[in-house]
Amino acid sequence: MGMSTMAKNKFMIALIGMILVIGIGMFIKFDRQAYVVSDQAKVEGDTYTIGIDYPGVITDIFVSQGDVIEAGTILATIKSTALIERINEDRIQPDDLAFSLNEDREIVLTANQAGRVQKISHAKGSFITANSELMLISEKELYVISEFAIPESDFYALEGSVRTEIRAGNRVFEGEIRDFDILDLEDAMVYVSARVQTSDPEALIDYQLGTPVIVSAEIKPNPMVTTFSSLQNFIDAQLSGTQL
Repeated sequence: MGMSTMAKNKFMIALIGMILVIGIGMFIKFDRQAYVVSDQAKVEGDTYTIGIDYPGVITDIFVSQGDVIEAGTILATIKSTALIERINEDRIQPDDLAFSLNEDREIVLTANQAGRVQKISHAKGSFITANSELMLISEKELYVISEFAIPESDFYALEGSVRTEIRAGNRVFEGEIRDFDILDLEDAMVYVSARVQTSDPEALIDYQLGTPVIVSAEIKPNPMVTTFSSLQNFIDAQLSGTQL
């Protein structure tokens, strides 16, 4: 047996009222920002190593860990008897080397690009073998890798520009999510790993790689998803309580 006319009218009046209430809420919610805070986040960046393909003794180091350097900055000098012997025997020409030699025929190591000295692996006076890493240099433009848990209904927002706030100690930097990878989907939550870039590309140059930070991402809730979901729940509830 179908709905009575009175039941149908009541249902339609309630449905219209629900639409109006949700419609008003939709516009209010559309202007409201939701913020998700990172589960974990740390400073990261592209790096390159400093070293040589000859064994030798480090005669001097001109930088310290944490120093911000420019391209061409002299980093260290190394005395390599193996290299000097090859030059003396005309087995190699100084002009063919990827590095320069000073007046004492020491290898002069310089920075390929501007950046920050993240690590110095050996001290002055140390003997290093061929192909050893002497230093690790990060490029100036560092970024943050952050993990978030985002409601599935708001996940669409990551497809656009998502503004962020990066808090490192007592300093705060503005940025945005540039790209992301989905890690997992569970209980209507999407877990993502996102690359967050500061508005000023060199803003994080003072930080060591791996420094923990806190990232807040501004996610606009999707009012359409919420509205249609609420309407569907309402209609289902009404129909389940009506005898056909």
